[in-house]
Amino acid sequence: MMKTKRRLFSILLCMVMIFTMQPMMVKADSERIHVSDISATSSDINSIPGYGKRCILPINLVITEGDGVRFSVTNGSWEKKNGDTWEDVRDTEVFTAGTWRYRHQIRIDGEYGNTHVIADDFTFKMNDESWSTSTPRVEDNYSYAQVYSPEIIIAEPEELIFRDSNTFD
Repeated sequence: MMKTKRRLFSILLCMVMIFTMQPMMVKADSERIHVSDISATSSDINSIPGYGKRCILPINLVITEGDGVRFSVTNGSWEKKNGDTWEDVRDTEVFTAGTWRYRHQIRIDGEYGNTHVIADDFTFKMNDESWSTSTPRVEDNYSYAQVYSPEIIIAEPEELIFRDSNTFD
C-alpha cells in the first residue's frame, strides 16, 4: 500500500514538473488585442524649437489612451530634412534653418506584449494633434512603431541693421 502511494505521488510530482516547465504559449497576432487609437501628452513638445537653441533629448511623453495597455516609450530624436531624407540629430547640436520633426518609438512589450499588439492602421495623437506613423513591427511578444511630429520650419533670423542717427540719443 505504501509503495503504491509513493508511486502515485511520484507520478503526480513528475506531471506537475512537466506542466510547469512547459514554455509559455504566446498568442498569435490575430488573437491579440489590436490597439488602434493611441494618445499621448507632453509639456516638453510644446516648447517649439528655435534657431540656435540646443536640440534637447529626450522629450518626455505619457501615453494617456491605448486600450488599457502599458506602453514603453523610448528612443526619441530630432530629425532634420536633407533633400528627401531625414537625418537624426544628436542632443549636442543646435537647431539651424530648415525643416525639422520629432521621431519617437512607442512599443508594447512585457506582459502586455503577449496580449496586445499595435494595429497596422493605428493613429497617434500628441496633445490632441495628429502625428504620422510608421508601419508597426510585430513579433511574438512585442510590437513597436515610430511616430513623427508635424514638420516644423525654422527660419534663420533676419539680420538687424544699425544706423547711426541723431534722432535718438
